[in-house]
Amino acid sequence: MNPVHRSEVRVRYKETDRMGVVHHSNYVVYFEMGRTEFMRDAGISYRRLEDDGVLLTVTRVEVNYRDRGHYEDDLVIETWIEEVRPVRLTFAYRVLRKDDERVLADGRTVLACVGRDFRPMRLPDTVGNVVRGLAVGPR
Repeated sequence: MNPVHRSEVRVRYKETDRMGVVHHSNYVVYFEMGRTEFMRDAGISYRRLEDDGVLLTVTRVEVNYRDRGHYEDDLVIETWIEEVRPVRLTFAYRVLRKDDERVLADGRTVLACVGRDFRPMRLPDTVGNVVRGLAVGPR
């Protein structure tokens, strides 16, 4: 698997404001879409993790807005892992308009690995080994 994963989405009307511009809050949703597809393509199922009592909870979100997306734009969400720590993963993202490759937003999310009691726990080896192999930054 390529360490930079690409997902695609078309901007829906409900994701825009009265000016026809993608509402800023939707970039966090796009990040989540990119992250879950990245994990799925890496062979890691969020559902299976949660069924096993392993939760990956977002502890930090950073979004930098670069340009405007509009209704019916085709977007590409690039996702990669920047850092893997024993109980924490940092994902990075770029959201681009497909037709001109213009960057609309970029950012990061930090996820902590916790149990059902929401106490920190080490990433299971089945996850840690996979994500460390795909990380483009500190492992």
